[in-house]
Amino acid sequence: MFWFILKSILLFAVFYEISCQNQCQKDRLNDVKSGKTKVRGSNLGSWLVMEAWMAGNVWDDNGCDRNTQQGSYLLEKCLGSRAPAVMEKHWSTFITENDFAEMSKRGINVARLPVGWWQIYDPQGGASKAKLNWYIVPTDYITGGLPYIDNAFTWAEKYGIGILLDMHAAPGSQNAFDNSSPTEFPTQKNWDKYDANIGQTVDSMELYAQRKLQDYYKRTYAAVRKHLADTVIVISPLLNGESGGEDHWVNFMNPDQGFTRIAMDLHYYSCFGGEPDQDHADGAIGYINHDRKNQIADYHAKNPHKKMLIGEWSACNHFNNPDRNGDFAYALFNVYDQATLGWTFWSWTPGSGELWSLKTHFDRGWVPSNLVYPC
Repeated sequence: MFWFILKSILLFAVFYEISCQNQCQKDRLNDVKSGKTKVRGSNLGSWLVMEAWMAGNVWDDNGCDRNTQQGSYLLEKCLGSRAPAVMEKHWSTFITENDFAEMSKRGINVARLPVGWWQIYDPQGGASKAKLNWYIVPTDYITGGLPYIDNAFTWAEKYGIGILLDMHAAPGSQNAFDNSSPTEFPTQKNWDKYDANIGQTVDSMELYAQRKLQDYYKRTYAAVRKHLADTVIVISPLLNGESGGEDHWVNFMNPDQGFTRIAMDLHYYSCFGGEPDQDHADGAIGYINHDRKNQIADYHAKNPHKKMLIGEWSACNHFNNPDRNGDFAYALFNVYDQATLGWTFWSWTPGSGELWSLKTHFDRGWVPSNLVYPC
């Protein structure tokens, strides 16, 4: 179970059910998830987002001033080239698996885990090297914290504890205190002054969620492969407009990492806004024949180890010209058939209208005859 929050600002809350070590722990977690019992948890403060009043030895042992070099960023700047080694020692000792075992033994059902916006970019070489969608400064945080965030989830799973993932340090400092990793002193609250800070916070939270999704896929793969060695396993990005060609998907679950027969499920509709949603038949058909065709080719070029399944699509559109709906559907079938694993139309029966019914498409002759295999 995990929630996401920004320090003093609620972003959203979602439960993530995890397996537990024993029935008692499972019941305890289910009870807090359902609201039957209250959260009775502990923060893991100053583990990943530094606060001098809690971990002053890191400052004192390294000649850094607690008062003028407050928070994670300014501490790292003081440490300079020593920062990776100093922080690794802190992360590996300040909170350990033994703490999760002890929390579980004491009846704790949730651990609130303060994190920084930058730590999710470790796989890209850190925030300074990542392809950010927003221009923010600074980004030159050290890497190394993300494996300990992963450890927290692993240990929480083992001992039946929920994780409350807390965006404690957002870009720009959201509260003007050291616990939000200010980048200057005296500290100013700049998070809400610039759209880029807010946008980057959202992007970071989304990537944290994405990482949990990828962890789920890896574990599911291992479970399925125990029994089915040759079956194709299909994964899908979050439904947020990702193309499957992003670096974090291109580099995910490939043969050189021990994963075989993986496919990617993408959903392509033309009636929910954005560029595919055209007002005129010619524009809609042109988009499919050119833009969508190129998107499919681009996916295959970037992601050669994972075949594409277009798992949901239909002939829905906003131009809805009865004289051209068949032309549009015909273009869709021809282009979407270029997906290397194939396609599954949504859906069969005509209950939602003819543009959503594959049966009706057959009845109308909108399906190219060379794409199906009648018996």
